[in-house]
Amino acid sequence: GTSTQGTSTQGTSTQGTSTQGTSTQGTSTQGTSSQEFYEAVKALNIKITTSLLQQYLLKYANQAALIIENVDELKTMYDACNKQSEAKLYS
Repeated sequence: GTSTQGTSTQGTSTQGTSTQGTSTQGTSTQGTSSQEFYEAVKALNIKITTSLLQQYLLKYANQAALIIENVDELKTMYDACNKQSEAKLYS
């Protein structure tokens, strides 16, 4: 009686690994937006730090549509950061 109950399908049901967490609803448009953002940043032809990317993304945290639209601002932020670094380096 206890052997089948301890290893029942209830303990290993598909409920714990359902497709709810990996549904196409959450990844269909988000995947496209992520790819668009990646391509836009790649087109800037710059190597940015994680902190610069984080600073940019947090600026538009509540306005996701503007992240891709204003991606050129990331280049401006990159240039400003590098000018400050060079000024400190050679002073």
